[in-house]
Amino acid sequence: MNTSSHVELGRRIKQERLRRGLTLKDIEAKVGISATHLSEVERGKSSPTVGVLEKIARALGTRSALLIDAAAGVPVSHTTPGRRRVVLDEEGTVRTESLSNSFPGSEVSILVKTYQPNVARRMEPRAHEGEEFIHILEGTLRVTVGEEVHTLLIGDSIHFKSTRPHAFENTGPAPCVVFMATCPRYGL
Repeated sequence: MNTSSHVELGRRIKQERLRRGLTLKDIEAKVGISATHLSEVERGKSSPTVGVLEKIARALGTRSALLIDAAAGVPVSHTTPGRRRVVLDEEGTVRTESLSNSFPGSEVSILVKTYQPNVARRMEPRAHEGEEFIHILEGTLRVTVGEEVHTLLIGDSIHFKSTRPHAFENTGPAPCVVFMATCPRYGL
């Protein structure tokens, strides 16, 4: 972090502390960080270590990543049709278009996926960390999650933990277009 980032992080910490009606001594009592050191951090005179930042965040009832993100400013991703990242699977049957570019701290992938008709995507269910949300824009999609099989039609949605083995298959006669959000994000 550069000096201006330290100042902004300190400002954000002070803002959160005051918003919660806490004094420097309240934080000191809660997590054992000296009021003097916290004051230096809030004025940007000292940069907190990761451990100290975690303690401050805990005392404020938040996460350190949120304090850092707030201090860094609000990242924005603006994409336009025709200029987004698009990837086809090896068989050319599943088209994935990223609706959002990643930025530091980004935790979610926002996608439009198009499944060609009567083509299975990973019919062998697979599992991984995170969550998935799918909303059907066009067509029909069979979604297997664990032992459950769901047939989704236009307007239907499904949200599940990705740690459950899952697979997707377009069972209809036309391409199936879905809006998908996944967390954690994956790179295209």
